[in-house]
Parts: sequence; structure tokens; C-alpha cells
Amino acid sequence: MPDIEQRKVELRRILRQRRATLTKQQQLSAAAKLCHAIRKLTAWSAATRIALYVASDGEIDTAFLAQQARASGKDVFLPVVGPEKSLTFALWQPQDNLQDNQYNIPEPTPGARRCELAQLDILFLPLVGWDGNGRRLGMGGGFYDRALATAARPILVGLAHECQRLERVPVTDRDVSMDFVATDTALHHCKENTV
Repeated sequence: MPDIEQRKVELRRILRQRRATLTKQQQLSAAAKLCHAIRKLTAWSAATRIALYVASDGEIDTAFLAQQARASGKDVFLPVVGPEKSLTFALWQPQDNLQDNQYNIPEPTPGARRCELAQLDILFLPLVGWDGNGRRLGMGGGFYDRALATAARPILVGLAHECQRLERVPVTDRDVSMDFVATDTALHHCKENTV
């Protein structure tokens, strides 16, 4: 197990550096192209409740995706960090002021309407690295893996730059795999029998 964790730490370092080399223009272009990839997701048109994240540290930006979702009449939710590194999801309206949590990640205020994980149609996840089988390398906090281990799951779609793809992500039995990965170049189907 320690070897896997050490390998993950090293991969995070390499991939975050790789992501950091993208220019602002490359980041904007990737975020716009991501929306085209998402439209290929069969479940997108019928989805009414989606969750995504506010990008940081070179993650692919979700602002265009949030605009596209709202224009299609979808409710957009953001993760909120709770006790014991738990995650809940709160409604994010365009006019809402977000507040930074203890990790300096913007999230809705405590009064925002919540949505149970099982009630989401699609959950868009941030990631540091990914592979063709849907294995995800996150930042290492395990927030999403813990939340997804105990609940009925929506469709899981990782969002990434194509340059974050690995041949194989090292995983443990706690790591949850994704159904799809959407990048600036394509929508990748990661598992058989997905929608």
C-alpha cells in the first residue's frame, strides 16, 4: 500500500506541473471545447440536476459548463465540505456569493438548498490524472471516494485536460472509478454498459 500512495504523490506532482504549463488561452479554449464533449453524453439532455466544481490549481474550468447547464434549465450544485471530510451538494445560482471553505475552495453558503448525492443525475468530478478505464487520481483528500462509497451514484464524469491522461492510474480498493471522462478533445467512455 505505501508504494501505491508514494506513486500517487509523485504522479500528482508531475501532472500538476504539466497542467500548470498551460497558458491562459489554452485553458479558456479547453473549457469551451469541454462543453462540446459534454453534449455527446447521452444523459446530458435529460439531466435536471448536475454537480460540478469551481476550478482551481489549473483544473479545467467549469464556468462555461455551468452556463450551458443553466441555459438548458438544469440546476447546478457545488460540493460543500462537511464534518469528517464529508461532502454534500448545494444549489449554486449565478447571483450567489460563494464563500471559501477551510481549503480556500469556494462553496455555497450554509443556507443554500441541498441535494442528496443519489438525487443528482450527473456528477462532474475534478481530477489530477485519469486513465481509459475510468480510474481517477484526485488531490488525495478522498472526499469524493468517501461520499460515493456509501450512496447510490449518479453518472460520474471526470473533467480533465487531455494532457492529464495516464496509461494506468494506481488505485486502492477505496478508489471509485468514473463512467466517463470529458476532455478538451473528446468524451471518453470508460466502462461498459454506461449510458
